[in-house]
Amino acid sequence: RRRAFLAACGVFAVLSAVIRCRRVALGVAMAAATGETEPPPEGASAARDETGNAVGGVALALHLLSEQHFHHLRTMYVEHVPQWIEAAVQRKESCLLILVGAPGAGKSTFGRHLHGHVRQCAVTTVSNDLQEGLYTLDRDGREVVYAPTATGGRFDFPLFKRLALDPAKKQFEELMQKSRDSPQVVILDDTNTVFSDWKDKVRYARQCGMPLRNVLFLVVDQHMPLAAEKEFLVGRQEKRHAAFWDKVDRGVPGLHASDGKVVPAFKIEQMISRLRESYFDGAGRLRRFTTPELAQVLDGGGW
Repeated sequence: RRRAFLAACGVFAVLSAVIRCRRVALGVAMAAATGETEPPPEGASAARDETGNAVGGVALALHLLSEQHFHHLRTMYVEHVPQWIEAAVQRKESCLLILVGAPGAGKSTFGRHLHGHVRQCAVTTVSNDLQEGLYTLDRDGREVVYAPTATGGRFDFPLFKRLALDPAKKQFEELMQKSRDSPQVVILDDTNTVFSDWKDKVRYARQCGMPLRNVLFLVVDQHMPLAAEKEFLVGRQEKRHAAFWDKVDRGVPGLHASDGKVVPAFKIEQMISRLRESYFDGAGRLRRFTTPELAQVLDGGGW
């Protein structure tokens, strides 16, 4: 009996170690993808649950993910996002994760990793970039052609709306309709640097019964001076572009043309500035955005 008991304890220890390794692996992968290694926010150790008891560890992370909506895409939170999702799914509720960051920040990398770490239900990514016909490959020129600027270089908004905005909106609304019957986990993988990028979608999700506490914003910013942040992302974009064409040459399956896109440096700088104006305070700290504040924004009030 003693040997059987010890053997059972050994199996339990191994399973626990495997689970911990999977969580840490997700966190490490995301830290590598985004470069974010910030410590927990000030006052985190003093967080309390609904009964007033102090919480720490996993409970602290889950509490903070539910208590406020804006979070850095950092290891502390990322490794617990699957647990946060699973808790909502167990309550028969859907979740909406909104990724925020300039091009090249690592948003899509996070989305891909999350797909592999949520087991209880399907995870669907909705993105303008993933819509059919928005990007095409010019193999001779080794470039990704962006349809709205393909003729004359000027941005053709009606074409962008037809190719990207309208299909993505339809896809999102269909998922939210499904959420009335079964929990859905949806990732919005666009830059989302200003509130108008996501307000209508969150309003629609709320109309379909999604609790606002289940809307999570994951923000990627390296906290560098503007010029340095821009150069960092431009450099990462160049590496990504080269890696994309190397995979094309080797016939790697599963590629999407948007993985090789090149966004002009001035546009990246604009997006960084807009993101910081929207999500950070004057001292450069990520705003604490609570559910009442989110509701106020959705209802048309200022914030």
